[in-house]
Amino acid sequence: RAAPLDYALSENHLNCAELLQQYGGLQSMAIQNRAALRIQTEYKEYKEDRQRREARRASIIQRKKESDAATKIAAFFRGYQTRLKFQKTMDEKLNQQDQEKLTTTAGLVELVQNSIAEVDLTLKSKEEDYA
Repeated sequence: RAAPLDYALSENHLNCAELLQQYGGLQSMAIQNRAALRIQTEYKEYKEDRQRREARRASIIQRKKESDAATKIAAFFRGYQTRLKFQKTMDEKLNQQDQEKLTTTAGLVELVQNSIAEVDLTLKSKEEDYA
């Protein structure tokens, strides 16, 4: 399709062509070039925007994964601390019970008998290893 300036120039209407040019009139090829340039520019901006959105989305996902990992590590550590505290409490209770047994004669006898039984089991297992 031809633009008004193209018609004016092709028909040798120079006054009309000059007036059209003064007010920004363009030939059809110039209009097509500007339209192509505009389309290319818009498409490039669209692609860049899409890439920025994808990068932002990937960044958000990565931060979420890191946050989840940090939460799991913290949970495991708290569990570890709880188990250590429980073990310490149990050791203290056992030590306290052993101390109480040592203060009584019956407890002392029981403790010695248990120790002897443990030694006997150890000796029997070593004898079996050598046999």
